[in-house]
Amino acid sequence: MLYAFMHAITGSLVSKLEEVPFSNIPITVISSLALFISFFSLILYDENLMEFASVFPFSSAFTMPSLILSGDVTKNQIISSLLILFATILLLAFIAIKIYSITILHYGNRIRLKNLFK
Repeated sequence: MLYAFMHAITGSLVSKLEEVPFSNIPITVISSLALFISFFSLILYDENLMEFASVFPFSSAFTMPSLILSGDVTKNQIISSLLILFATILLLAFIAIKIYSITILHYGNRIRLKNLFK
């Protein structure tokens, strides 16, 4: 859901279908970095990096399933990770709804990103 709302935000900001792949590059970079953080925290078994990766909303979906299967986390860590993830999803959903309603329901020229927050 987190990445779906991020794609909804970028998709609502483009005016042509051909621009969608280029607008999704930041999301691809974020998800790739989150995957690498998760991967290296598990491979290196660095507890500080694992704790960060398990609560950071963009990498927790990659890290927590492995930690749960290995039994290295407590229920409180799982609950805190889920709460942070759900709060981030709700925040992105709110932003996506606002941006989508402003850009799609606006008639005339497309609204630029810098003018969107005015």
